[in-house]
Amino acid sequence: MSDAWSAPTSSAAPPPPSDEGAFPYDASADFSTLFDYALARWKEHIVNLSAASLIFFVAIGAASFASSFVSQIVGVAIGTSGLDAQAAILAGGVVGQLISTAANTLATTVFIGGLYRMVLDALTGRPVSIGALVLPGGTLLRVFAAQIALSMISLTVMAVVVLPAAGAMVARGISLDEAGLTQAASDPVTVGALLVGSLASLVAGLLLLPISMFTIPEIVVSEAGAFEAMARAWELGSGQRLRMIGYALVAGLISAGGVLLCCVGAIPATPLGYAVTLALFLALRAGTTARSTG
Repeated sequence: MSDAWSAPTSSAAPPPPSDEGAFPYDASADFSTLFDYALARWKEHIVNLSAASLIFFVAIGAASFASSFVSQIVGVAIGTSGLDAQAAILAGGVVGQLISTAANTLATTVFIGGLYRMVLDALTGRPVSIGALVLPGGTLLRVFAAQIALSMISLTVMAVVVLPAAGAMVARGISLDEAGLTQAASDPVTVGALLVGSLASLVAGLLLLPISMFTIPEIVVSEAGAFEAMARAWELGSGQRLRMIGYALVAGLISAGGVLLCCVGAIPATPLGYAVTLALFLALRAGTTARSTG
């Protein structure tokens, strides 16, 4: 895994990013060090990073609007198809979710890898250009394949929450419409199934956190294929999940704070959140490179 994105480990305090693009920290760096470094690099490139973030949000918003419109049309078509009412509700929900996932995956694929690349460039001292938001064709295809796989994993984790509760509602004779949901909220069996599913989903999400956080950055850095990048991401997260949870929480708080600032703050806050988690990614990756080459 040796390449220009990684830096050898060192016991001395690392210098600022070099012109060669080496990341100056390894896995021994603490949170304060990596956060301060990420914040400084973000400040240096806030204009270009915010512009890229705005483009990203516009694309996601347009995809969400289009998929919602199409999902409603499909839902009406399924509702008038002659299916049983319960089956129509389930089918409409599943098809609508698939349409939404496909549209968001496509929009995200086009820009998420580029936004990651811009943040990685900032963290490693490379020039940060809006042009980097557009990935080369081969990299884009690999990111798309990874996004599809990650979306399927996400849908599976979501199903762990929804299906037990839906099954309990059907078994208890509760309808799956809006009125049924109100009734289910006071049904102990359905509530219990929802709690069990939510707990299982949370455990699965934490277990798979390295894959969800680091797969796309690994593709951008190494040009690895989707499944190879997932394997490398899993390796990076070995023994680091509690640390990753902490960084993810900080990034989430940064994004939430941006949303609270009249939503406009989310534009610059998003690349800052990415900078925090990607600083950890590069630090862990430097340690992995050192182990594999030393």
